[in-house]
Amino acid sequence: MKIVYPYIAIDLDGTLLNSDKKISYADYYAIKLYTSLGGKIILASGRSPLSTEWVAENLSIEKSIVAFNGAFIQCGSEKQYNLIESIFQVKDIEYLLKLCDEFELEYIMYNYNSMIINNVTPLNKRWLNDLLDFSYLKTNANYSEYLGRFHVIKWNRTAELMEGILKFVVLPNKMDAFEKMFSILQNQDFSLNKTPRYIEITNNFYDKGKALEKILEGTDFLINDIMVIGDNYNDLSMLRAAKLGVVVDNSPLDIKKQIKNMVSNNDNNGVTEAILRYAIR
Repeated sequence: MKIVYPYIAIDLDGTLLNSDKKISYADYYAIKLYTSLGGKIILASGRSPLSTEWVAENLSIEKSIVAFNGAFIQCGSEKQYNLIESIFQVKDIEYLLKLCDEFELEYIMYNYNSMIINNVTPLNKRWLNDLLDFSYLKTNANYSEYLGRFHVIKWNRTAELMEGILKFVVLPNKMDAFEKMFSILQNQDFSLNKTPRYIEITNNFYDKGKALEKILEGTDFLINDIMVIGDNYNDLSMLRAAKLGVVVDNSPLDIKKQIKNMVSNNDNNGVTEAILRYAIR
C-alpha cells in the first residue's frame, strides 16, 4: 500500500467528530493507517487552538493545526503563532458588542486560550467544556494538563479583554434578532460562518484555505497537492483549493452541489471511507 496524497486536511465538527462529538474507532484507525504509510494530517477547525491541538494529541499526530477557521495556525509541534492580521481591532469588537446589546443576543469572544462570556446560559454552557472526552481511545493524552491551560472569563466590560480577540460568536437566544444581526453582518468586512446554532465571526484576512497555504509554505507541497475532507461553508475555501475535496453526506445540499466527491456521513465513518477510497492505493 502507498499514499496518494502527502497531506490530508480534515475538519472536526460535522466531519471527523460524530454527532456525539466523538471520533469513531474506524476513523481513528484509518488515520493511523494513513500516517503509518507516511501521510500527514492537518486538522482544520473553527474550534479554539487548544481544543484542536487536544484532538491532534489524542490522534498521536503532528500538531499541525488550523483553528478559529484560519485565524490561528500551528505548524508542527514547535512553531505556533497567531496571524497578526487576524486579530480583531478593538473598534470592531466594540461594534459587534454594540450590535449584540442592541439585539439582546448572547455572545462569546475567544483569544488563544480563553473563552470570554457575557452570561452563563443554556446556550453557551455547552461551550464551557471545549476539550472533548476521548478517554475511550485509551491514549496517553493528559486531559488535566490541557484543561488547565483553557480559561473561561466572565466579561466585565474592561478594555483589555477586547484585545487579542480572534473569534466572536453570536448565539441565537432570539431567533428574529439573530437573523437580523446576520443580515447586517453580511454587509460588513468580516468572515462569517452561520449555522442554526451560532454565527462565527473572524477577520477576513485568512480562511481555512489561506491558512493551509501558510502551513504548507515550509514543505515541498502546495494546497493543490493535498486532499481535504469537510462538511460546511467554512470548509469551502480549502475544499475548492485542494487537489481533491471530499464532503461527508451530512453536508448542506448547497455544499454537495459544489463539491462532487462525497462519502458517508460523520456518524457512519465518512473519514474512513474517504481515506480508503481516495488516499491509499
